[in-house]
Amino acid sequence: MKASTLLLVCPLLMLGLCGWMSLGRDSATPGGTPSQTPRSPSAAALASAPPQSPPALDPTVAGTYETLAFQELFVSPVGPRGLEYTAKSQRLAGQKVKMTGHMVRHYHDDPRVFLFTATPNTHDQREYMLADSLPVSLVHVFLEARPGQAPDWRPRSITVYGTLETGPQQEVDGRVSHVRLHAEHVTEGATTNLLELRRPIVLQRNRMKAGQTAATTNPGGRQPHLRPRTDTPFPQSKPTQTPSSSS
Repeated sequence: MKASTLLLVCPLLMLGLCGWMSLGRDSATPGGTPSQTPRSPSAAALASAPPQSPPALDPTVAGTYETLAFQELFVSPVGPRGLEYTAKSQRLAGQKVKMTGHMVRHYHDDPRVFLFTATPNTHDQREYMLADSLPVSLVHVFLEARPGQAPDWRPRSITVYGTLETGPQQEVDGRVSHVRLHAEHVTEGATTNLLELRRPIVLQRNRMKAGQTAATTNPGGRQPHLRPRTDTPFPQSKPTQTPSSSS
């Protein structure tokens, strides 16, 4: 055999021998069964996997809050002394309570606050002091402040766990609140699944649109009913002169 032929055949034999040895080493396992290389889950498997439910509030933690209904806030019917707190709401002032209701669909001037009622409601701040259809058992819910974020409306019932505070207090928007709930946890109304109500303000298009409209119509930044009174008199209208009839 020629030397050139040997130089060509020998490298091929060596490559074949190395490949055969590596194949046998990878396929052999201590149990005698071929090993399988783990594969990443396919897109179809991920799509068919059941969605993970949000975490639930610990039942032990939830049990430390006493249930308080909206109709238990004030004495009903209202007497000659006006709104009066019930004995239960007075006893629970400063205590941990849980209330189930609905977020009012509105945009509060304070990014920590949303209004909370027993039934679904919509409120337009521009009509405040002119027409107000919100119930007297209105609760101001305060969330922990986060820069650039504010509560975003949810179209379903929720349960708020927090510390109850009573007594008149004027809020940023000019409204006087009588019941406030400093929230510590928020869950779905039908379950104990935790909810995060705060979202970046820049992602809340309706809130941004409302803010731009308010800035355009009210450059001073105050609500119309909070604008200071001016002493500028109204312009006097000139009396109309009736042309005299020629004699």
